[in-house]
Amino acid sequence: MAEQLDTVTMVLPHSDGQGHAWLYQHCEILSRDDVEDGIRLAVRVPDAHRSRVRERFAKYFVTGLELPDEPVSEEDDDADDSGYSPI
Repeated sequence: MAEQLDTVTMVLPHSDGQGHAWLYQHCEILSRDDVEDGIRLAVRVPDAHRSRVRERFAKYFVTGLELPDEPVSEEDDDADDSGYSPI
């Protein structure tokens, strides 16, 4: 089974050079922009680092806050847990 990659966007403070370096070493940086509050990064997160990214960087997330704990299989997308049935 192929590794699932999730993407998050965050604004990392300029002062967090260690976090910045860690992301470059362990994730795929899709884009980087300097903004007033820090460095805006779009980051593709491999399964192996999902928990670490959430623990370390969630406070900086702009999008991707729903980064799941575990990979979501395509089979789960078809499941309807709402209990609603139109019939």
